[in-house]
Amino acid sequence: METKQSPLMTVKETAEYLRFSKETIYRLIASNDIPALKIGRSWKIHKFELEELIEWELKNKTIKQCY
Repeated sequence: METKQSPLMTVKETAEYLRFSKETIYRLIASNDIPALKIGRSWKIHKFELEELIEWELKNKTIKQCY
């Protein structure tokens, strides 16, 4: 049986996905660098929008690609 993954990620999931601390994610949300929704007391980050933002940043060379 296939499990469907939610397109919305928690701050913890986003931090793990980006390999950042949760504090950094909260800081990025507060500075509007990461688009997020506040649902009740929790912040949710749309995975597709986050990936689009990363692609745009890489394409426009506002962040460095390290590999």
